[in-house]
Amino acid sequence: MKSIDAESHEMAVPETTNVFFRNLGTCAILVPMLLFTSPEPSFASNNAVQVSLNNIPPTTIALNLADLPVVGKLLTGTYSKVASTANGGGTSNDNASVSISSPRDKIGAVQNLVQNGHAEVDISGIIDTHLNIDVSASKAGIATVRIENPLIPKLPFVNKFNDPKGNGEEDSKFWEVTNLKSGKVYYTNTDTGESFYRRPANI
Repeated sequence: MKSIDAESHEMAVPETTNVFFRNLGTCAILVPMLLFTSPEPSFASNNAVQVSLNNIPPTTIALNLADLPVVGKLLTGTYSKVASTANGGGTSNDNASVSISSPRDKIGAVQNLVQNGHAEVDISGIIDTHLNIDVSASKAGIATVRIENPLIPKLPFVNKFNDPKGNGEEDSKFWEVTNLKSGKVYYTNTDTGESFYRRPANI
């Protein structure tokens, strides 16, 4: 408890209070360190290719694939754009703008890709995020790639993904409905709920 000297009117603070505030300051330093220096992000996946993005735009790319059989050691290294005048210097993997490493669970990643057409990428460095990539080809000659990530914004593009006709036109709001018994046809607007027996001119 705090006490007040009657003569000087100065407040005397007990040592226990000083210890409390010192401990509180230590906690204020340690809590952010624990929150923001996690050894790996919460979204990390054993099946994901690990990508570390350190500079934008990237100037060098490091491939850390030595743990892959056959081609791993051949591909592993740091790649950079060669300047017009060679300076004789090299770039280590630690300083690369982009560093790519193979998944921790390589067998699981390959099985996911071959059996399900699914791949994952963990990105760290400037941004920390996770990509889910799904590939399908229900028709020969056409492959559809779906990339799922909360950072992807809504885009205004109209193409074959959201317009099967590929002509850039939106689908009509009207549907043609046929009675299976009588064969009569009517047209209904899914937005307004209106129905017509004559084909509307603005379809």
